[in-house]
Amino acid sequence: MLAGGALGSIGARACRALSHKPKRNILLIVHDAMRGDRIGFTRAIGGRTRSLTPFLDTLAGGGILFERAIAPSSWTPISMGAILYDTSPLGVYYKGELAIDGGISLARRLSDKGYFTAGVIANGVLDASAIKDAFERVEMLMSQSEDWTVGGKPTGDAVNRRVERLLDSLRQSKSFFLYVHYVDTHDRYTAPAGMLRAFGYEPNAMITTSRVRDQFLKRGSGTGLPYDKGLENLVAHYDTSVRYADATTKNLMDMLDDEGLLDDTLVMVTSDHGEEFADGEIVEDRNVGHGYNLSYPEIHSPLIVFKRGGAAGTISAPVSLTRAINDTAMGFASGASAREQWARGTGSANEAFSALVWEGVFAGVSYIAGNLRVYGHLDKGNKIKDLRAFAMRGGGGFTATEMPAHVGEKVAAMVAQADVKAFDPSKANDSVKKQLKALGYLN
Repeated sequence: MLAGGALGSIGARACRALSHKPKRNILLIVHDAMRGDRIGFTRAIGGRTRSLTPFLDTLAGGGILFERAIAPSSWTPISMGAILYDTSPLGVYYKGELAIDGGISLARRLSDKGYFTAGVIANGVLDASAIKDAFERVEMLMSQSEDWTVGGKPTGDAVNRRVERLLDSLRQSKSFFLYVHYVDTHDRYTAPAGMLRAFGYEPNAMITTSRVRDQFLKRGSGTGLPYDKGLENLVAHYDTSVRYADATTKNLMDMLDDEGLLDDTLVMVTSDHGEEFADGEIVEDRNVGHGYNLSYPEIHSPLIVFKRGGAAGTISAPVSLTRAINDTAMGFASGASAREQWARGTGSANEAFSALVWEGVFAGVSYIAGNLRVYGHLDKGNKIKDLRAFAMRGGGGFTATEMPAHVGEKVAAMVAQADVKAFDPSKANDSVKKQLKALGYLN
């Protein structure tokens, strides 16, 4: 499964000479709502067929590309809570604020090993004590400034400027864990006009997921364009934001490399969840955006794990994003060799469980093992109903009675072990409601 020939020189630059260099550092880069299929995705740009992600393609070529990393949820607080606390998504919920049952955060576990831990976070729904208190230092991009997009959220360039504030602390640390969370690929997508025009489209403030979703669901005023044209424009805006996010990632890594901070650093690039453009595999549940179901496009995340001079290859089996990130990070921090750390990240991660519990919208679970995907809803008693299974690659579906009994039993056991609590918008404070509305929820 793993190919040899690590590309050890990728990104090497003339870097600042340091009398002391932090060792075995970990950099976790999260691009909010980036689809797993966008790594290496090609389309016409400037009259030529090009990849949306030239830098990430190079990074993946010099590291490990996980082709089927499955996020624990399709909504940021649930997914990032599960990932950062290495816990079940059914134990993460909103109760006026993000709350997490059980688990010790990845940042705390690394801090116990002597790591300096820091986060630069641009998604307001993560402005919660459960997230912020886990780190020694956190930069939340909450106050608007001149470098925010028209959609009212910070650009990747603004995030990188906040990372720059941390450089002294990173340089002085024994080891560091840095978590950087971008929102360029989250609606409204960061689509610079010049980049968008290279795709053959003009900027259009009417093109948002909520408006295209309204057209898809046959309600509301929509975008002023026919639905198919509105969706086409939305995807173009999204793909432009992916292209911008790729450049932002390169700028971040170049900045760290210039400071000599990438020489002994494990880099993980991923997303908290994907994004759907009415292309989910279950026709009657299709939607536009994320956080409305657990379709494969909404829970399929990219995952690239790179270390200069480390192993290179591709993992094509499905893996739990939570397990892969936590096991790989802790293995690396504990001194595991390259191949040992990849084994930690994949050995027990070939079964992926996702869940979304959001009162009034959707309550469901998803389980993927091999080429089998099980998908079902939860009733008010947290019992699974409408359980269905699909052959991921061969196509076709199975009824609950046709699928292997042990699979249904395993999914039911996962739900039974959790104390499922729905997100109740009425209990959220005004600040949370404002953040959720700005990000396209509660509209």
